[in-house]
Amino acid sequence: MTLFRQKASKTGKTEDALAEILKIHDEQEIHDIHTKRTTVLHCLPVYLREDVSGFFRTCTDESEPELESVAVGLLTVISDHATVQSPVHYDPVRISVIIESYAMVGLPRLGDAFLVFSQ
Repeated sequence: MTLFRQKASKTGKTEDALAEILKIHDEQEIHDIHTKRTTVLHCLPVYLREDVSGFFRTCTDESEPELESVAVGLLTVISDHATVQSPVHYDPVRISVIIESYAMVGLPRLGDAFLVFSQ
């Protein structure tokens, strides 16, 4: 987190994206290990300048997610329509592991889903 905060204090596209994620983290009421893990898992690819737009997907619990042609990824299902465009969601309905365009496993937190995905 310290490394990401140092990078976010500079200017540039990557730094702005990190600053936005860290701002959302700081606005959370609860700062437990799960919120920190979620923040770090979203900050790391931004820091490394990796495009994860196809890997991290978001949809609402009322909409059908667009999973066609997704080989692997993580789908965050949220209940609030207003925050779909947010880069980070700390209180999702569920996180699903996507394999070959199918949501395979639904888990409560991003860290758990990422762990299942990496095995």
